[in-house]
Amino acid sequence: MKQRMRLFRKPAVILASLSLMSPGFAQTTLSSATDSDIITLAQVTEAADTTEEALLAEQEASDQDEAGVQAEQQDALQAEADAQTEQQATEQAETDALAEQLAIDQAEADAQAEQQATEQAETDALAEQLAIDQAEADAQAEQQAIDQAEADAQAEQEAADQAEADAQAEQEAADQAEADAQAEQQAVEQAEADAQAEQQAVEQAEADAQAEQEAAEQAEADAQAEQEATLQAEADAQAEQEATEQAEADALAEQQAAEQDETDALAEQLAIDQAEADAQAEQEATEQAEADAQAEQEATEQAEADTLAEQEAIQQAEADALAEQEAIEQAEADALAEQEAAEQAAANTVAEQQAAEQAEAEALAEQEASDEADAQALAEAEEDALAAAADLEDQEASTTSESVVTSETTRTSDEEVRTATASEEDDDDNQIWKYLGAAAAGAVAGALIPQLGGRVVDNQGDRLIVERDGEMHVRKDENLLLRRPGVTETSESFADGITRSTITRDDGSRIVTVRDSGGFVLKRTRYLPDDTAIVLIDETQKADSWQSSVDMEESLPPLRHDLPDNRYVVDYRRADRDLLREALLAPPVQEVDRTFTLRQVRESSRVRDIMPRIDLDVIQFATGSSAIQPSEAEALGLIGKTMADVIEQNPDEIFLVEGHTDAIGSDVMNLGLSDRRAEAVALALTEYFAIPPENLIVQGYGERYLKLNTQGPSQENRRASVRRITPLINAGQASL
Repeated sequence: MKQRMRLFRKPAVILASLSLMSPGFAQTTLSSATDSDIITLAQVTEAADTTEEALLAEQEASDQDEAGVQAEQQDALQAEADAQTEQQATEQAETDALAEQLAIDQAEADAQAEQQATEQAETDALAEQLAIDQAEADAQAEQQAIDQAEADAQAEQEAADQAEADAQAEQEAADQAEADAQAEQQAVEQAEADAQAEQQAVEQAEADAQAEQEAAEQAEADAQAEQEATLQAEADAQAEQEATEQAEADALAEQQAAEQDETDALAEQLAIDQAEADAQAEQEATEQAEADAQAEQEATEQAEADTLAEQEAIQQAEADALAEQEAIEQAEADALAEQEAAEQAAANTVAEQQAAEQAEAEALAEQEASDEADAQALAEAEEDALAAAADLEDQEASTTSESVVTSETTRTSDEEVRTATASEEDDDDNQIWKYLGAAAAGAVAGALIPQLGGRVVDNQGDRLIVERDGEMHVRKDENLLLRRPGVTETSESFADGITRSTITRDDGSRIVTVRDSGGFVLKRTRYLPDDTAIVLIDETQKADSWQSSVDMEESLPPLRHDLPDNRYVVDYRRADRDLLREALLAPPVQEVDRTFTLRQVRESSRVRDIMPRIDLDVIQFATGSSAIQPSEAEALGLIGKTMADVIEQNPDEIFLVEGHTDAIGSDVMNLGLSDRRAEAVALALTEYFAIPPENLIVQGYGERYLKLNTQGPSQENRRASVRRITPLINAGQASL
């Protein structure tokens, strides 16, 4: 539309211009011009316009083409840059994929080796467990048989005593029954005499009644004949008379059949008599006779009923007497049988008691043999671990892994620990086997796992509770204190279950810990940045390392010392720095001619008590909590600075941090809670006062050593303490 307007716009302008130049031009010229001239002029003008528009369109197209070329050049440059970026990404992805594949291949090889080691350990443990379980099952079955035999013997004795008492009671009852029967017999004889007299009276009454009945029947027949003659016209009276006769016959039959119908028959008879009186006056004599006969009949029937009742009473009394006599005889027979049974039971009881004693002795012997087998298995496991650790330098690690520890995977002193049970499926919260070794993979309640140091009682996720020699102990990750944010941990696993972990810090120092297949520390060494080695723990060269705490305590003399109580057990609230330093550097209160393993120190109170201790009563643990408030952690400043001074003087010093609970809760749960409390104190010493965690050992004892003897909640019992144990374990200086 716009283009059309432009076609006609310019000719109009030309004409308008000509009109202005010569006013008459428009008329003369246009009027004189032919149509063809006008058309020609329009065509010329239109052609000019078309040329101008074409040039303008070409210019616009040229501009667009130039812009398109420029855009294409930019797109080409961008595509080239994108292609270069994609090429770099592809090359990086291929590099990463190759590295990941290599890592996967290595991980699969490591996993296969670990799986083989795990399967072998599980097979060995299963074989030992099956043997032990069988022995325990046999012992339990024998114990149950003993218990059952004792229970049966007691039950039989009680039954014999009861039978004797019952027999005596039945004899007394029989004597009484016999006396009652004699009295009843006399009553029966008297009743029989009375019944005989009454029977004679009844027979006489029956004879009189029979005669009167016959007279009544004759009178009734006469009355019937007279009534038929005189009342022939009275149809209603005749009907009533017939009903009366039928009722009398029915009443007599019913009276003879059952006493219950006598009352109804008498009522009907009276109604009939009244009807007969209304119907005919002469019937009165007949009705009177019938009434007299009826009364005599009733008296006769009553006498017969009384006689029958008395006869039945006599028969019942005789039957009761006979039954009582039979009961007496039966009771005597039962008493005799029970007496014989009691004598037999007594004889059986003696035999069963002898058998029970024999079975108990055999069960005790088997239990002792089982305990000895358990102890032997534990000793062999520890000896094997020590031998394997001694040859560690000659072995090649089957798997090696390295990781950087972050704050997300570590605990702080003010943090509560989330516990878990073995039944939970959250692998991240319940994989203690990663740190205790392959042996912990079979850590189910009741399983004897020598590598773990006893029989598993409970799996709390971050800790195991094991029982040995009647005492429970807590097992955990011994490297947890060392695993602080920012350090690098390298773990090496060997075919015999031994693990070696290296913690590398930012300053270049390293802590190397060797643990057996059950996670027990065999050796721990600190390497300074210049590779100077400081041996902190070395269990590989100690004799009798397998000896249990029970045997250990029995082999030591009674503990005696001359230290004042406030220096043997130091109250932290009342102590100054000099007293704390004296307690931390004090020699053993009793001379000992040997060293102990770290495990023996942990498990034996007799061994630990050789060294003084400091009670950290400034820590106020809440019920069920193992977290320490920052204000309480800061209150440990005096002991923290003193320990730092001692370690600076002797870098190989080892301190034991002990945790305790009150008596609220179960023994098993309290044992785990107390160990977490000791761990929290050690973490606070490291976090606030830079105590090297490798110089600290933590151990919880639950409610075993109550400071205040109460079974209720107690703040005094929810506590922690610390003592130096270096003289007890006497770590050597050999490098790892």
